[in-house]
Amino acid sequence: MKSIFILIAINLLLFYKSISQNLYEITEENIKSHISFLASDKLEGRKPGTVTDSLSADYIYNQFKNADMSFFKNEHYQKFEVISGVTFGSKDCKLDGQALKFNDEYFTHYNSPNIKLNSEIIFASYGIETENKDIDNYNNIDVKDKWVMLVNGFPENYSNDSKQSNLAGINTKIIKAKDKGAAGVIIISTEKNPLHNKYQYGLTYGLPLIIVTEKTADLILKKSGNKITKIIKNLSKNKKVEAFNTKTILNANIEVITHKVKTQNIIGYIEGSDEKLKEQFIVIGAHFDHLGFGGEESTSRMPDTIAIHNGADDNASGTAGVIELAKKIGANKSKFKRSIIVCAFSAEELGLLGSKYFVNNLPVEKDSIVFMANFDMIGRYGETLQLLCASSAKELDSLIKISHTDTTLKIKPSLSISGGSDHSSFYYENIPCVFFFTGMHSDYHTPLDDIEKINFAGEKKILDYGYNLLKTIDSSSDRLTYVKSSSKEEGSSRNNMKVTLGIMPDFTSSENNGLLVGGVTKDGPAEKGGILKGDIIKAINGKKIENIYDYMTRLGELKAGQKISVEVLRKAENITLKVQL
Repeated sequence: MKSIFILIAINLLLFYKSISQNLYEITEENIKSHISFLASDKLEGRKPGTVTDSLSADYIYNQFKNADMSFFKNEHYQKFEVISGVTFGSKDCKLDGQALKFNDEYFTHYNSPNIKLNSEIIFASYGIETENKDIDNYNNIDVKDKWVMLVNGFPENYSNDSKQSNLAGINTKIIKAKDKGAAGVIIISTEKNPLHNKYQYGLTYGLPLIIVTEKTADLILKKSGNKITKIIKNLSKNKKVEAFNTKTILNANIEVITHKVKTQNIIGYIEGSDEKLKEQFIVIGAHFDHLGFGGEESTSRMPDTIAIHNGADDNASGTAGVIELAKKIGANKSKFKRSIIVCAFSAEELGLLGSKYFVNNLPVEKDSIVFMANFDMIGRYGETLQLLCASSAKELDSLIKISHTDTTLKIKPSLSISGGSDHSSFYYENIPCVFFFTGMHSDYHTPLDDIEKINFAGEKKILDYGYNLLKTIDSSSDRLTYVKSSSKEEGSSRNNMKVTLGIMPDFTSSENNGLLVGGVTKDGPAEKGGILKGDIIKAINGKKIENIYDYMTRLGELKAGQKISVEVLRKAENITLKVQL
């Protein structure tokens, strides 16, 4: 009889041991359940500040509670304000005393400052001026304190390479007009080159900006006897059209109103088991916001289509992943030495605002955070799982390989420090990180990013691997050694600019008084020239910088190897630095 009880006891111990080893398993069904809710039409695209934003946050909070999670100061929401949109107050716009119809004959750009300008209009064709002056649309004309009217885009005979595109871009046109002394810009939206009114979050152009139709342009050109279609045709045939004064006066008084709403990050933590190491933290995070109904004010790639952008891959997939990881970690928390902070960020689509707010308002000491794992667009696994930012810690590459036990999951560690997602908010605070990403696709930022295209089996493999990596990083009592990227690694994720200064702009600043430096690249021109994180760039080579538009345009004017002067504001002190590009 005694031997029977011993046998039963042993079997019970083995049973409970097996349970403890598999207290929670990530399943395809659970992943699908989360994405089915978050990417449903009911949530209308999870736009920050909306009712459905709150519904999404409540769902995530309830899932976090089920992960045996605690909350800092018993507060699960970290609330902050974002700009939700732009409307117009007064819309008084008169051409030689005749009122123009808003949204019919003209519209005001969402990123325009308030407009109060009564002046003549100078026509300067495409507003382009090349470095060697072989094209100079401002030749022999004074636009100081006047409206300057420009055709959108560039002539058909121009080569459509990156250099020409930069010259013809809306930002470059405005900066050039400002440099010439213009007081406002009118852009002609043509049938071949329409200009969509896309809002760039938190930024304001340096000049008033009005968009007019070809019909309205003809009214402006009437006194000169010109028609815009004839001018555009001549320009496409290499016929020179000198800038001229139209003798027409535009009196515009337009109020641009930005609206703010509250949104929230959802933040919790799972306490570690080691008495000392539990004071250190690993962060796992994903953004849960998306584009709502899209439209011209959003970053939708189909701005003319007003439809629910469900964002199944971007980023219901990452949010579902973080929920599942949190539940598995919570069920196995005795196996984790360090504490795990779990974050669902809002307003990533507006410029990483949620994660930036979090790192600027941390619930723990910044130095106690040893690692951050970011999950963004992990639902379309095909050939490889990309692991960006793999060079952010000396030990990370080997840990990534050690944790890779499932040979059916193909991983691709990358040295690239992509700034397009929330991990970069941590990286520029000197926190090692990895960005889990299954790649871009044609449905990105369109209404077509739906649940039917999610690879649930692939996402489960990714999350199982993510859990292994977190466990491997946590298992060592030593901290990861942060490594700042080289300018080469930084540049691999940038666009096709001729030069780079080697900084990470801080996109959270909505003030139009310079460009805030959010981070500086190791061995890049900025670091070598003495630019520091927190500096505000005010001018390059004496040319004023008010915002990211100005900064990108000024960079486009520079050459590799050139030595430039950069004026920065540092703790109320104006400093001029010499930087070698």
